[in-house]
Amino acid sequence: MTGTVLAAIIGLTITLGCPTICRILPAPDDEPTSPYLTLATWRFATATGLLATALSWLVTQRIPAPYWPIWLVISSVGVLAVCIDHATCWLPKTLTHTSTAIILTALPIVAVSGHLPWSVAGRALLAGLAARSLFWVLWRLGAGLGFGDVRLVLVCGIGAGLFSWPMVLVALFAATLLALVLAVTIYRGRRAIPYGPGLLIGTVLACALL
Repeated sequence: MTGTVLAAIIGLTITLGCPTICRILPAPDDEPTSPYLTLATWRFATATGLLATALSWLVTQRIPAPYWPIWLVISSVGVLAVCIDHATCWLPKTLTHTSTAIILTALPIVAVSGHLPWSVAGRALLAGLAARSLFWVLWRLGAGLGFGDVRLVLVCGIGAGLFSWPMVLVALFAATLLALVLAVTIYRGRRAIPYGPGLLIGTVLACALL
């Protein structure tokens, strides 16, 4: 019951805060106007809140409680970021920086509290940095990734790294597979294809269901 209530609170918070956040987010670099302003609607907010509720519920049901301080950031702030990416093909720098800052703050706090072994926290951080380094190389090689994806994979890598190194590989594979499925279905015909939704949702599903 606690997990269900927590997921509902997260979803409601995202729904209520979404329109205001979309209005105040800075425009992407080199863009004269903000593409996020058109998303400041209750329709978009409700859809985003429902997805945040669903993924947060999945996290609380399938992922160990000591990992929640990290994973519930991914299923709330992270979900808001990728929903915006889905609609605009821009991952807001403010949201990816916010989720990263919260997670990097929460990780040592949970370890100090004794709920998470330092070895696990260290592995998670290394996994996030390794995933970010890989995506940075791919971005530099012109693999079609945006730099927002490089920022986002850091938090996804940390989340997967809490489990094991093999899970990091599985999560990245699942994320890439889901991104490809979305590219040939929902995003088919688009000039630009967002990678963020597949990256985040694929990571959550892999870590929560495998």
